[in-house]
Amino acid sequence: MAFEAGLNRTYLSAVERSEQNISLDNIARIAKGLGVEASTLLVRELHGSENAQELTAA
Repeated sequence: MAFEAGLNRTYLSAVERSEQNISLDNIARIAKGLGVEASTLLVRELHGSENAQELTAA
């Protein structure tokens, strides 16, 4: 994943472990590597909420 996003693997690992903060630019790079919109990575899933469908549909 780090390679596809053009990020250092140790940096990405630190982000995953909440040891490092991530910039919006790097969120965009990760999203591009995954083939999804950056907003998809920023939406918190809301279990059992009607708003969850509205947020993910936007």
